[in-house]
Amino acid sequence: MNLKKKQLAFTLVEIMVGIAIIGIMAISISQINFNRLNDVQKVWIETTKISNIIEETRNNALVGRWVGVNLITPSNWRVIIRNNGLPWRVTSQYNQSGYTTYSNWDAQTPYTIREIRCKNINGWNSEIATNVQIRFIGEDMDVVSGCTQAKAKIIEIDFWVPSVLKTIRMNTVSWVIEVD
Repeated sequence: MNLKKKQLAFTLVEIMVGIAIIGIMAISISQINFNRLNDVQKVWIETTKISNIIEETRNNALVGRWVGVNLITPSNWRVIIRNNGLPWRVTSQYNQSGYTTYSNWDAQTPYTIREIRCKNINGWNSEIATNVQIRFIGEDMDVVSGCTQAKAKIIEIDFWVPSVLKTIRMNTVSWVIEVD
């Protein structure tokens, strides 16, 4: 008589161990992918930070935001975009007997502001600038320095990291800020 039986299936313990191993592998693979951002995502994050500084400055001017301990209302706000020297910088400032910095964005390697262009309303007559200053007074917005064209109404900022280029486009007539 043969008392040995043939095993035709897996035991419950073997199945549970297999499922646990597959689960651990799936979790470790998914964490690796979520923790690593690619260049496109990093550039999108940085361009969003820049456009948020510009929009926040514009909104502060529109609503007449009070600042400081004494809650003063600044006479005007401005954004300075600097493309010469390191670091490349976007600065938001307000004026009340002299300019005070409200917020900054400094480029970190390998991010660069590749180019700043000033254009007329039709998008023609492009001119490259190294520094641009945009002033906001209430509902008015004007380019006060950096563009030699008297009618520069569109400012484009090319933000670059190797292999990825994004453009922030500001229309000083319609107040639209876009990221392409």
